[in-house]
Amino acid sequence: MPLNGFSIGHDVAVDVTDPVTGQIVSWPAATGFNSEPNTKQIVSEPLNSPPLYAELPTGWKGSIEFDRRDSSIDDFFARNEALYWNGSNLLTGTITETITEQNGTLSQYRYEKVAFKLAQKGQWKAQDKVSMKIDWVASTMIKVV
Repeated sequence: MPLNGFSIGHDVAVDVTDPVTGQIVSWPAATGFNSEPNTKQIVSEPLNSPPLYAELPTGWKGSIEFDRRDSSIDDFFARNEALYWNGSNLLTGTITETITEQNGTLSQYRYEKVAFKLAQKGQWKAQDKVSMKIDWVASTMIKVV
């Protein structure tokens, strides 16, 4: 649902696949999502000419924000912590980003080999909502649709 040709927050849907079950997690609806590429800069500094540069892709990083509605995010990270301390192999998940374009078509990207971190579990205050934030890093992003 672009507005006057601009992408707005309602144009994107984000699905996270649980690394343990392989199923899409049933977390509250995301209130924010961002992603950006990681790169490694290569520099060549010839003696008799200007420098040359290259940016090598080294994955992706981002965050997902939520308003806490239930214990599902807390439970996800408590389970993963317990698996770690029990010596289990911690697996990576995926994030699928689906964008509704101005012409009504969908663009879909999947971030693969995603590791999740609970960056903000929330601040509890009287008469205020509790916001949560998950940071993530991924090996690659591929175009699905």
